Amino acid sequence: MRHLLIPCLVICVVVLGSVVVVLGADDAVAVPPTIPPSDTGVGLFYDIGWMGRLEEGGRSPEAVRKHFREMVAAGCNTLTLYAYNVEETAMQMDIAIEEGLVERFPVIILTCNNDADESPYQFVQTAKRVSEHRAQWPEIIYYGPDEIEGGNQEEIADLAERIHAEHMRLCLTTYAPLDYAGIADIIIPLVWACTEEVRTGIREAGSEFWAYEVGPFHRSTNYHFSRFIAGLWRWKVRPDVWLGWSYMDCRGDTPVIRGLRDGCLDYRVLRALEQALAEQDNPEAREWLEKLRADIPWNPYTGIPPTAPRCARPNLNIETGIPKMANFDFYRQWAGYYLSELTGCDQVW
Repeated sequence: MRHLLIPCLVICVVVLGSVVVVLGADDAVAVPPTIPPSDTGVGLFYDIGWMGRLEEGGRSPEAVRKHFREMVAAGCNTLTLYAYNVEETAMQMDIAIEEGLVERFPVIILTCNNDADESPYQFVQTAKRVSEHRAQWPEIIYYGPDEIEGGNQEEIADLAERIHAEHMRLCLTTYAPLDYAGIADIIIPLVWACTEEVRTGIREAGSEFWAYEVGPFHRSTNYHFSRFIAGLWRWKVRPDVWLGWSYMDCRGDTPVIRGLRDGCLDYRVLRALEQALAEQDNPEAREWLEKLRADIPWNPYTGIPPTAPRCARPNLNIETGIPKMANFDFYRQWAGYYLSELTGCDQVW
């Protein structure tokens, strides 16, 4: 059988013209031109004030540029900002635009009404006026209550009405996403609260379905979890935008950032295979891809025992836990093999 001829390598080399791609290696990879950019948003929460406390000069434009370049290298194509004043907000947005971190997806700015007597909309407009790239700003989303548990739909409906009057859209994170579907414009459940019913219910009610996660990106060193969520999980669940908390906790050459980078490429390879199958069918490849999709759990914590309380430090169930499907290089190699079969690229796996 054909698949018996495919070696199960730890490192996989792809040759595409003059582009060599090493899949599964620990170092950075070059990406072939046949692999399109991510069609959904992926980003990290970023707090310039927090960075100023973590490192000397952390609030400077030079530091912000370094941080944003690291996010781009890790596969991010958006971010979430904390606002302290209009000048720093404008500076961060200008650098994000220049570095290609902000292009296609709306951006949440938290606490964007810190300046006295300014509404959120006025704050954003003031920041734009001092921005060098004001014409390239993405849509700015107002961040509502944090991780609400449900039951106050009338209060959120009133808030949405006020925010809409300010010409902005409202997003919120929640443990009860279906309670607010159709009320808030963007619903952002934690990854473990995402189900097919939740995704369908949010979208059918007219809201956007985003997702976010804290644990693997908050004082953790778990490569496997960040790669799984950024790659296989995001490919199956397909939120419009996925956000991780936070850059401040996982910055630098860390296992979490490496997992994020590799997961983002996993996602792109799988999406490239889907797109190739839409143009030219291959029953064997389609069967493999659909089985992979079915095997990926909606809840990424499936099969990982809760060995410590959720808020413990370190949180052992995400610090040491391995997701159900952690054989990432194997899946990427198979996806790449089928992709080469469909596209006719001269590849060696």
